Amino acid sequence: MKRIILFRFHERAEVCRNRLDLLKRHNPDTAIYGLYGGGECSYPKVEHSLGPEFAHLCRLRGRSGKWHWLNGDLAVREWHQIVGREVEFDVLHVVQWDLLLLDALEKIYSGIPTSGIGLTGLVPIRSIDGVWFWTRESWWVSHWKRLLVHSRQQYGYSAEPYASMGPGLCLPKAFLDAYASCEVPELCHDEVRLPLFAQNLGFNLYDANFCRAWFDARENIFFNCSDQEIDPEVIRNELQDPQGRRAFHPYRRLYFAR
Repeated sequence: MKRIILFRFHERAEVCRNRLDLLKRHNPDTAIYGLYGGGECSYPKVEHSLGPEFAHLCRLRGRSGKWHWLNGDLAVREWHQIVGREVEFDVLHVVQWDLLLLDALEKIYSGIPTSGIGLTGLVPIRSIDGVWFWTRESWWVSHWKRLLVHSRQQYGYSAEPYASMGPGLCLPKAFLDAYASCEVPELCHDEVRLPLFAQNLGFNLYDANFCRAWFDARENIFFNCSDQEIDPEVIRNELQDPQGRRAFHPYRRLYFAR
């Protein structure tokens, strides 16, 4: 199986270079592609500084930083339309700049079959309904309902919908080919739209097991999407355990292995 990496970033060139060094150390034969999501005026400097680190560096013209934040799935979809379709690979790993991965991808994602969609924190939406911001705020709820109507009308969708967390996607090329070719309304956001369309297109969902519980203070020390920075001591303790975790988010500092 051939894996490639799509590294998503928008700032902090020094930290990005550190992350890329770690990815290359653990995955020496894996090509890394770049997807820049920052300001267009900064792109020439970024291209000069980090461009040589990638097999190819891409920016999506006319897309704001907020758009990239809300629509990670659509950003990857657009990248695939421009770049990925012509690249030979089986599985794409989407790695954000503040996601720290400290082992080979084949080990970290060993539970995800080649044909499956690997997501983080995969849970039925009903289990977090009323607690999660996106399922409480009326504007987002209305968009979600419209997206469900589209799925029912176009795909006969009748399954149970799932939510996920953005970091750590693992996507087979077959899914990306299908996703890049179908109509995808820009409704709601990637953490519900991507699992929904994976179901629409007939792909099975799998949890990468990076985050094992939502809204849990004990779990947040390892992985969270609530802007709680991971303590380096937590990482060191996990690495001392042969069965410990090897994926942490968010980590926005330089990391140097001992």
